[in-house]
Amino acid sequence: YQLWALPMGLLCVQEPTEMIMHHLAVVLSSTLSGFSYLGFRYFSVYFYGLMELSSIPLAVMNAFKDNPEWIQTHPLLYLLTRAAFSFSFLYIRIYMWFFIGPRYLMHDFFFFWTIPNWGLEKSFVLMQFCFGVFLGLLQLYWAVLVIRGIVAFFCSEK
Repeated sequence: YQLWALPMGLLCVQEPTEMIMHHLAVVLSSTLSGFSYLGFRYFSVYFYGLMELSSIPLAVMNAFKDNPEWIQTHPLLYLLTRAAFSFSFLYIRIYMWFFIGPRYLMHDFFFFWTIPNWGLEKSFVLMQFCFGVFLGLLQLYWAVLVIRGIVAFFCSEK
């Protein structure tokens, strides 16, 4: 998905810079862990699999936003899609991340610390650590935006 989203975001949709950086970081991180014997692949199921489940309602929500007439004709479906995205994002990418993300970063840091000499291995582990920190902070930033949207929805006068 990220390989498709990167050129589409750059050339067709004009996605924000942080989204392009997210796509690039995920592509590079998954490539590093997929084509190397280093790293903690037991975290891959979460980071490259389960985490992407929240992208399904996001894609449907974006389809609604790209077709405003759908929102007018199917307002309840749009509301349910937004609720499904908000819940799945906050549960999978934030709540579950607090149990998995710091543990991954700790393992990565200690592995980095114990590699005796600078070289390809140590550079690889450092890059994975940096991608992990960047993507974790980006998820927290997006969580703030999702929570603001939820608050705005419930506080709006309609």
